[in-house]
Amino acid sequence: MRKLMFLAALAVFCVQNGFAASVPKSSKSDSRITSQEYNAEDVTRLSAKDGFITTIALKSDERVIDMFTGFIDGWDIQDRANFVFIKPKAFVRSAGDIVFPKYPEWNTNLIITTNQRVYVFDLILVEKQQPIYKVNFNYPVDKIQEVKNQENRLIQQEITRRYNEEVNYIKDKLSNLNNPRNWNFYMKVNKESDNIAPVFAYDDGIFTYLGYDNTKSIPSVFLVEKGKESILNTHMKEQGEYQILVVHKVSPEIILRAGDKVVGIFNKGYGINPAPAGTTISKDVKREIK
Repeated sequence: MRKLMFLAALAVFCVQNGFAASVPKSSKSDSRITSQEYNAEDVTRLSAKDGFITTIALKSDERVIDMFTGFIDGWDIQDRANFVFIKPKAFVRSAGDIVFPKYPEWNTNLIITTNQRVYVFDLILVEKQQPIYKVNFNYPVDKIQEVKNQENRLIQQEITRRYNEEVNYIKDKLSNLNNPRNWNFYMKVNKESDNIAPVFAYDDGIFTYLGYDNTKSIPSVFLVEKGKESILNTHMKEQGEYQILVVHKVSPEIILRAGDKVVGIFNKGYGINPAPAGTTISKDVKREIK
């Protein structure tokens, strides 16, 4: 009993010396249901009563790791999911007599550690006052972060939308092949190289376009200059029933290779339809060299 009296005296000393715990706010609908903003530097006061259960509701994704109280014999504390259930209880002393909950001897503190936070409480046994049935914790810092995350998501969505609009605009303009075309090409096909020879070829003054149907194989493309070959950049696109090998160059001569297969492509109309420097196949899309 000396230990209990010491705890009670300590509680009175703390209150008198400015250690004031936060009292959860009562609901407008029922004062027994309360709410409390989480503050890691604050102590929350819980009013409990003999014969009643007080419930702590933590964040839905929180789980209790440990619970510690200064008077374990006098309190029954259990957790289920994100809820903690508390009630005062009697206990049997070593002498064999039963000690029933009594104010203020039952007052103590409670520490709860979860997978996310640490909570600190004053457990106060009340006799005539109304106990707290439930305290719902809310998390203002989390709400601020949720708002920021939502704002960031909206910003990212807007950036993505604008980017996609710009990309689609460029693709639309570049797919508009109304520029004058030069079809004056001929080929020299080596033996057993027919399946890498294009069905047709033309240029628009910027790129060279080689058309393939589904019976053909797509070769690598090489530029021929002064008797030397260098590989050219290309990309594929669909045009009707054909796959178009777009060569990023207009040249008098290019070579197609795939293993031992070789096809020479000769542009007899080279220079007939030159494009101004820095242009693309669309007048609405400009090329920048950086």
